[in-house]
Amino acid sequence: MFHEIREYFETTYEPRGSVRFEYAKGGASYDVLLLLNGCTNRCAHTEAYDFGDRLVSVWEPGQTKRAIAELEAYAKDIAGDVE
Repeated sequence: MFHEIREYFETTYEPRGSVRFEYAKGGASYDVLLLLNGCTNRCAHTEAYDFGDRLVSVWEPGQTKRAIAELEAYAKDIAGDVE
């Protein structure tokens, strides 16, 4: 699921290179947190990360399109903040 999402932003989304993925590190700040839950309980903790209210949480492979749409919306919102 993660690889499909990352591949979309690396090969299809415009402007290319405007969305970057990295493994989150505690105490670091992020524009958006993409949370890949291991099950439907969605109990992963996010307290160690500073991401404001921009969280995309997925827990099933069928949610890839939704995650991409949410990430696109956040990317456009963030780009609007910068301009």
